[in-house]
Amino acid sequence: MVDCAEWHAPASYLSYSVGPSHRFSRQGCQVAPCADSFIGSILGYLYLSFFAGSGTIIGIALAVPAGASAALFHLADLFMFLGGLWSAGYWWTSDFLNKKMPATGEQRNPRKANSAKRSMTRFNRWRWGVLSAIGLTVWLCLAGIGKLALDKELESLSGRMFPGSDPPPPNPCPERLSEDVLVIFGDNASAVDHFPHTILEVRNQPVLALDRDQSGMLVLLLEVRSQDNRIIVRLDRDGFTVNPNNYLKMIRPDRNSLIVIDQEGREVINAKYVNPRTFQIDGAVTVPSKGLVPLRLPDTSRACLAHTAGADISLR
Repeated sequence: MVDCAEWHAPASYLSYSVGPSHRFSRQGCQVAPCADSFIGSILGYLYLSFFAGSGTIIGIALAVPAGASAALFHLADLFMFLGGLWSAGYWWTSDFLNKKMPATGEQRNPRKANSAKRSMTRFNRWRWGVLSAIGLTVWLCLAGIGKLALDKELESLSGRMFPGSDPPPPNPCPERLSEDVLVIFGDNASAVDHFPHTILEVRNQPVLALDRDQSGMLVLLLEVRSQDNRIIVRLDRDGFTVNPNNYLKMIRPDRNSLIVIDQEGREVINAKYVNPRTFQIDGAVTVPSKGLVPLRLPDTSRACLAHTAGADISLR
């Protein structure tokens, strides 16, 4: 009988697997560790802890406000990725897979070459098939987490709008102004080359303006109020905020868009961050002593207002 404690085999003959049985396999001799078995079991099944942790974090992220959920969804992504990585390593070194590997002697024996080749093909199918299944499962889980995070963000009554990648919609400004920042409001358009810029003012008070935030993204500055002078929605350098007690419905088809309907059923905001140089907005603005005034101004239609020093449109 071979003394396994003193026997030394080539590296190709030695395999170690972290799994339920936890054994060293040395061409006919086995060593069953005692203290290492318990630790090995914990390490081997650690991937289950990562997956469980990811699920728990997702549950917490769905329960907290959207502003606090983004970091939790990223943490859930990390746990899911680590779970997949650990699962792949667990499978790669598993006893089950090692038993499927053809013996080295069979591969070198010409009379058993065909049999060894078939065994190696089956082994590779197991090895790469399960590994691919693990990768696909983790990818689908990560995509699902991303979808949950996006849905959570789009349901929030506060947040930011991000630029899309669509071409500018039809507007009254000529194509030669396409290098300027374009704001399409109602059926008019403003070509802007400096910031901040007032698009519409009433009695020298801006009611619709455009600026850039610290990251360089465009931000609309606008406040819409109901007849009782309560805020319905506000857009500023921090993003948008919808008053939870003074709106009927908010719709966000994507991260580029914001639609708000007031309690009287009017669409007071329909804004879209079309691309990094184009913003489109329709709806209404609040004018002192007049209440809500549609952005499709009756006295100004299909006008292109370019590079004005002051406000594009001034109302009295």
